[in-house]
Amino acid sequence: MALIHGRLPGTAQAPAMSSSRQEATPSSDSETTKALINKTPKSRRARTGGVGKSPRIDWAALFRSSRDYFAFVQRAAPAALRGDGTAALYVAEAVRPCENVVILVGGSTDPEEALQNWLTSHPYYPESDVAKLQHNFRLCNGFLHGNAFSMLPPRRSGYISYSYWLNIAYEDHNPVAEVFHVASELPPIGSTEGAQSDPGLAQAQKLLVTAVSSGDPEAIFRAGNVLLGGTRTNRIRAFAIALAGCDLGYDCSADNPSNDFIFGGCAQTGNCPPGEDFANFAAKSIGSSGYAKAYALAQQLEYAISQGDTATVARFVQLGQ
Repeated sequence: MALIHGRLPGTAQAPAMSSSRQEATPSSDSETTKALINKTPKSRRARTGGVGKSPRIDWAALFRSSRDYFAFVQRAAPAALRGDGTAALYVAEAVRPCENVVILVGGSTDPEEALQNWLTSHPYYPESDVAKLQHNFRLCNGFLHGNAFSMLPPRRSGYISYSYWLNIAYEDHNPVAEVFHVASELPPIGSTEGAQSDPGLAQAQKLLVTAVSSGDPEAIFRAGNVLLGGTRTNRIRAFAIALAGCDLGYDCSADNPSNDFIFGGCAQTGNCPPGEDFANFAAKSIGSSGYAKAYALAQQLEYAISQGDTATVARFVQLGQ
């Protein structure tokens, strides 16, 4: 069974990167929870252009609507190398599954047959993972027949590298990449006693505050989820941060493939429950009372971000607590 950095094809996560190149009085009534969820504005499209240097190109929307990652990367990679951190982020997101597909079947003269042979030889491979792999194969097929980076300067180890492009996005101060950096450098958040005195943790918290203060909806959403991964995290506050990202425009639905880490990959397999989203997930996780508190806190955080109040943002984003 082929493994990528110790993981199965299609399951690679953000690797560590080098710095070189997140109150109302609640009711326990379930109807109250439903009303609060329904009150939460539906996710709007991410801001056009993000924080990169190509403000007229919405790389997030182009990536999420793409059915051909080869063509997307051909368009976005040059902008990424010119300093557009948002373009670099989504090149990384496109390359992530394609890197695995190329390693798995890229050396074959008939990649489709090679994939089927691999699946046949692994009859106990989970059905959901089979669907993901086949989905990624379709998205990444172009990488098996051509060079999406032919217009870029030669690079000894090539450009089909998730960590390479994510590091570029981080160096260009893309807020989402900054959150990924924190997540990869400090796993698991909050797991070490006395961590608040750790200089590395203090630096990570400063970076996370910067990312959330940027107002980038996806960065805010992902920061909340990073905090949810901690063993000593204030879960209400972490959910509040993620909900603020949804409210500010990130697509928090289960149908968004970028949220597969929450919803078990249902977007790629096409079996997401109708209307499933992060608000419902939060309500199930912390109950109606917890959701009411988190929603109220999310409003406070959104206001602080809009006012440039980084001190309040910092009180929300507390690593190791």
